[in-house]
Amino acid sequence: MTEADWSGSVDPEAMLEFCRRRAGTRKLRLFVCACCRRVWEYASEVAQAGVEFAERYADKKFTRERMTTDDAVEVRQTINLDHRLRPARKCSVLRAVDVALFQITTERAQEAALWTARAEADDAEASPVSSLLLAERRAQAALIRDIFGGLVSGVLFSSEWRTSTSVSLARQMYESREFSAMPILADALQDAGCEDEDILSHCRGLGPHVRGCWVVDLVLGKE
Repeated sequence: MTEADWSGSVDPEAMLEFCRRRAGTRKLRLFVCACCRRVWEYASEVAQAGVEFAERYADKKFTRERMTTDDAVEVRQTINLDHRLRPARKCSVLRAVDVALFQITTERAQEAALWTARAEADDAEASPVSSLLLAERRAQAALIRDIFGGLVSGVLFSSEWRTSTSVSLARQMYESREFSAMPILADALQDAGCEDEDILSHCRGLGPHVRGCWVVDLVLGKE
């Protein structure tokens, strides 16, 4: 994949592979969480708690020791139960949550994306050309562009653009997971002197935007 292919790609696996050397564990973890949130209605209470736990862990609010001994372990214990007793959709989401909670890698994130896409398709063995699966993979590709786009474009962010207004807007959106103020963030960044078209167009575009959004991360100084 080339940078020219990036904007039109609908292949999450290829896109993640393209980002491999630049994608840290935090962004990979948040991508998997975002995939899980897209199929939230199929996630059990245990799976939903696991996603929320993984998001907090991504922001270093928990240590690895607590990660492996706290309630998050219940997700893995649940996964290890007889899957034949559980609906295929819930099993797929649980497998993805397991990835978000433990030992995230590019390969594991690729697997998790496929599992959640299959959950949406309501078929654990969904064909790669299934219309529902293809639609979900297209949505996942948009998530990858939102989270990893800055790594691909190599945008240079000036600390002068990190004003109290832009930081406040970015923090509020990040914490609430509600990103309707992205165009307002673009205005705040522009008022601070930002003229980077990649940044401004991303803020004013159609989205989607999720935790890990590359512009919000730059404003908040997150890696």
